[in-house]
Amino acid sequence: MYYFQSKKAMSLRKEKAARLKLSVLDHTIRLIGKKSFDDLYVEEICSKVKISKVTLFKYFPQKEDILLYYFRVWCLKRAVEPWEKAQRRNLCYNLSF
Repeated sequence: MYYFQSKKAMSLRKEKAARLKLSVLDHTIRLIGKKSFDDLYVEEICSKVKISKVTLFKYFPQKEDILLYYFRVWCLKRAVEPWEKAQRRNLCYNLSF
């Protein structure tokens, strides 16, 4: 599962939407491991996530938008990695004294 820690409080509605989108993403990635994205049906994703097609299309208007969301999450993780490494390095440096 993909997630990031934030110090800002998120509204319950936004948090629930974010968790749902990440759940859709997680289940889609698992299903892609079994068959190609083109052969994957929206119904399969919905049944794994236990949501309706209407709910899925509310967050992802097209099936391809799930892949775009994956790339956005992936790029964000790559952008945050150098900052996290620097934080860990500073923490280790501070603990060594």
